[in-house]
Amino acid sequence: MRIHRLRPPPALAILLLTGIAARVWLMADYRPAYLSSNDSARFLHFAHIKDGMYEDSFGPTGYAAFLKALRLVSDQLEFTVAVQHLLGVAAALLLYAAVRRLGAPVWAAAIPAAVTLLSGDQLYMEHSLLSEGPFLPLLAGGLYAAVRALEPGGRRLRWLALAGALLAGTALFRNVGLILPPVLVVWTLLAMPGGIRGRLLPTAAAAGAAALVLGSYAIGAALDGGNTGWTATSGWNAYGRAAPFADCRKFDPPKGTESLCDATPADRRPGSLFYLWFKGSPARKKYGHPPIGQKTLGEWGKRAILAQPFDYLKTVACELPRFLNPELCKKSFSG
Repeated sequence: MRIHRLRPPPALAILLLTGIAARVWLMADYRPAYLSSNDSARFLHFAHIKDGMYEDSFGPTGYAAFLKALRLVSDQLEFTVAVQHLLGVAAALLLYAAVRRLGAPVWAAAIPAAVTLLSGDQLYMEHSLLSEGPFLPLLAGGLYAAVRALEPGGRRLRWLALAGALLAGTALFRNVGLILPPVLVVWTLLAMPGGIRGRLLPTAAAAGAAALVLGSYAIGAALDGGNTGWTATSGWNAYGRAAPFADCRKFDPPKGTESLCDATPADRRPGSLFYLWFKGSPARKKYGHPPIGQKTLGEWGKRAILAQPFDYLKTVACELPRFLNPELCKKSFSG
């Protein structure tokens, strides 16, 4: 490869240097702390348990495994954050390269790179223990591999298999990634050159690699006796939202759910996360863990909200400002 090909265009070089500088400043300014959300605590919990890998019922376990793997190298939190910042930079470069491979000018390819390198949201997610850290580079890598498959040559099947594996890998971190392999398969059928027969083999390569990744993960969950995290939990969430204020005297609970009714005055009850996560919650005592009882719990929560709309609105109005200030409307999760 010639040296001049290794030199990035000035626009990309400026974006890259600025993005790296922002990440270095963020790490230095927040050292040794990190930004977080409620999900960060959840991921840390499952990354530290010694039992099975598939204990998280509210999402796939890929990020917990990612954290476990990084701890084998270093148990310093700063190391994990630094790796996520590097992954963010890599995602920006992959997006830039993918757009350029499609024949777009430098300024057009620089747009997705700039968003990834300079977006405050992106910096926040990289500096937090959130699954978006590995999710985005997997997505960007899958897109780049798919674009490379459009180029003539004998490596088309390899690129499509890589695209299928990477895009399927996103589903191990976030449920939304489950839609990406089917999209890739349809795109391959439509975009690959040649007739139907000429498109079947490339499509099989993409679908087969995706199925291998998703199937291996699902088999691992089954053998471990745990959960894939791909199941719906909206019913549990509806129950968790309503349980802190629900008064069973004001609505008819579904048959067999009387034990979910909490006689403790609402102003003395714990917050939603207690009812969702803690073993002492009524739903955990009755059903164990999601998605067991999903439909019934959803109906219970819906009836409570419809019977007590003002209590529901009061709860929402109280907790919304916590996105800006966590100390507002503070309520114990554990009771």
